[in-house]
Amino acid sequence: MGNFSINLIDALMSIGISRERAYSLAELFERGIDERYSLLAQVLATKRDLSELELKITQEINQTNERISQVELSLRADINATRLAIADSKTEIIKWMIGSLVALAGLLIAVIRLSV
Repeated sequence: MGNFSINLIDALMSIGISRERAYSLAELFERGIDERYSLLAQVLATKRDLSELELKITQEINQTNERISQVELSLRADINATRLAIADSKTEIIKWMIGSLVALAGLLIAVIRLSV
């Protein structure tokens, strides 16, 4: 028993409670405190709990940042590939337009020569 329990026993005995009853009450009181402390210990976070949580959160943030970087690199590669595909498409369209214009000019020349 701690000092508090001894002081409690002394106080109870000083008001006329028997020694055995005072010990019983002090033990009951201590058990109540122990039970309450046990319940609080399950609910309250300690500095160690908070430190472990901080470490886990920091690791999660770092992993998330890595995933974001990977997605960003992938998107940049996709954007560059799309730009190249668009440039190739523009080149093909220009080739077809020039070819069509040459063919149309040839057709017009042929029609003009035939009509003369």
